[in-house]
Amino acid sequence: LFFRTRAAIRHTHFLLAIATAAIPVLMHLRMPDIIIVPCFAVIIVLAADLARTGKDGWLSGRICVWLGEISYAVYMTHYIVITVILWGAWQAMPQAEFLKILPLLAAASIAATIVISAFLYHGLEKPARRWITRILAP
Repeated sequence: LFFRTRAAIRHTHFLLAIATAAIPVLMHLRMPDIIIVPCFAVIIVLAADLARTGKDGWLSGRICVWLGEISYAVYMTHYIVITVILWGAWQAMPQAEFLKILPLLAAASIAATIVISAFLYHGLEKPARRWITRILAP
């Protein structure tokens, strides 16, 4: 009720950008989770406020909606993909070379995670959901 009846937060887009950028910075600085986790709560509240006021703009765009749809598959696969790519590269090359291409490896990990997650969502999750719905529907 509080979130539905209160006035809109001012400068929401700016605050959302700050909270989003703060997470990797805080992680890089090795801050404790007790400081990092509230940033996610701030992001959720700000995004909800944008949606409530109809000013969510790009957040309701096709790409963001699609990323939201595949987000569970991303959650389930990202660690495995990152581990395989980084560990494989670490084993295959000298440390100096590994460190030189680390940003490229990070980008490859993100791209591979999205591709694999999209495949799992469209090829497994959606068909399984339809199948379960058919079985459980009266």
